[in-house]
Amino acid sequence: MRAGRRVLLMLLMLVLIPAMVTVLGPVSLHAQATQGAQDTQDGGPLSPEAARQFLQEHPGVFLIDLRTDREFSLGHLPGAVNIPARELEPRAQEVPAGRPVLVYCGLGFRSATSQRQLRHLRPDVGPVYYITGRPMF
Repeated sequence: MRAGRRVLLMLLMLVLIPAMVTVLGPVSLHAQATQGAQDTQDGGPLSPEAARQFLQEHPGVFLIDLRTDREFSLGHLPGAVNIPARELEPRAQEVPAGRPVLVYCGLGFRSATSQRQLRHLRPDVGPVYYITGRPMF
């Protein structure tokens, strides 16, 4: 029985460890490599610290909080509009054309995906940036 548990534990580790590295590894490396603002036509990643500075330097940014309504009610960045990530496609027309956009979520996973989705859905908006990691509410 004890040997069976040991084998099961090892099999579980063989499955979970690569999955965790695949999910968490690139985000950590990506966040370290993108500490500052990137002024590109499509926007890009910003660390939480760089996003704070970016917001101070660009007061006309359209802020989108991609978290759920419940998460949003617990605290959000001033001026943010709550468009949960799962509602981005049907609500994409709410994003004003020609303005830079900054999207964020709780940890950076939804924001990275939603940044690409918004660029695809609304090529007429300005650059779309996203916060890597946990924003400072």
